[in-house]
Amino acid sequence: MQTLVTHTKQEEIKARLVEIERIEGVRILYACESGSRAWGFPYALRPLLACLWLEQGRGPVPTEFQTLVKTVVRPGPLLDAINGLLESKRQGHELGEGARIPAFDDFL
Repeated sequence: MQTLVTHTKQEEIKARLVEIERIEGVRILYACESGSRAWGFPYALRPLLACLWLEQGRGPVPTEFQTLVKTVVRPGPLLDAINGLLESKRQGHELGEGARIPAFDDFL
């Protein structure tokens, strides 16, 4: 599989993660760029859903956002908001800046 991140950038990312571990006194077990911003989601959404996945003992977090959502998000306002954004994206709407979404605020 070809990576879109250069070796130099990978090393920079690793160094920053080590620095975060040192400063915060934590150990980072898993880190990834989810690309959530490109999908129009609050950047913090996918990582928090990934944390729920891990807390539930489900093993490695899936790359596919839909699999993650179907498994950890219960029916309700959050799922409705996510599905609404996915539908808008499928219809080709740009999801740049817009009004805050209360379901996301409540979850975050």
